Amino acid sequence: MPRPRGRAEETPPVGSTAYVVRQVMTLIDTFVDSRRRDRLSRTLVRLSLEVDGVDGAAVAEARDGDALEVMAFSSEDIRHLTDLQLNDVDGGPAVDAVRNGEPALLERREGDRQWTLLAPFADELGHHYAYAVPLRRRSETLGVLVLYGHHFHDVEDAGHQLLGALAQVAAIGLAQARAVRASNERADQLEGALATRAVIEQAKGVLLAQGYPDPDAAFEALRGHARTHRKRLDEVAHDVVRRASSGEGSPVPRQRADEGTRGPADPADPGPARRRPR
Repeated sequence: MPRPRGRAEETPPVGSTAYVVRQVMTLIDTFVDSRRRDRLSRTLVRLSLEVDGVDGAAVAEARDGDALEVMAFSSEDIRHLTDLQLNDVDGGPAVDAVRNGEPALLERREGDRQWTLLAPFADELGHHYAYAVPLRRRSETLGVLVLYGHHFHDVEDAGHQLLGALAQVAAIGLAQARAVRASNERADQLEGALATRAVIEQAKGVLLAQGYPDPDAAFEALRGHARTHRKRLDEVAHDVVRRASSGEGSPVPRQRADEGTRGPADPADPGPARRRPR
């Protein structure tokens, strides 16, 4: 007998605990994809739009120097509206939320002169409120979620609770992504340092084969040549190894007899082992 088909998963009622858990888990699923830096922000925007009373959403993340950059948005108008807040000297709820670490609300009322550049443009788009929730991890603000709509009171308490939970989870995800990027950068720097060290050691070996008396003298020759010609040490080392591999002459001259520690690199000097005592 054929097995009965499983029942389709039912969507839990909006505002229920099961619904909040499902939305939060959807956001957590983005943590595993560190290659897509914007996936978390895009998912946060999409989930925010499912809250009643929210007609537009954008996420801005803190970048180098704590400057905010819009990473995800529900429409180009919303992107422009959010950029306007971040770049206007008059600011807006997004700037206030990041600065103070607390949610900030702009609800347009007649005669209200607050955020005089932002408010008229929001009115033109039919958005009479802008609500910004900071994405904070401990004492650090990593970004901001900005919501737009017609009337702020249309967002019910359950919606506020869900948005707060999503903001907290998103902040954890942003902190994790930042830590992963920092770890990768350190690994790249270490790999680069090891590669540089390796080529310098190779270049020292070339100079030793050409007559320098010891590794220290070879290193000083490389460093001196780099300073004289205003080149990086690894650049000079690469050149020495490359020329040695191709049979060309070394760009670093052989050590002269009057340069301190002398070695058999100077053909006029027979070396201390072959000098006759007086």
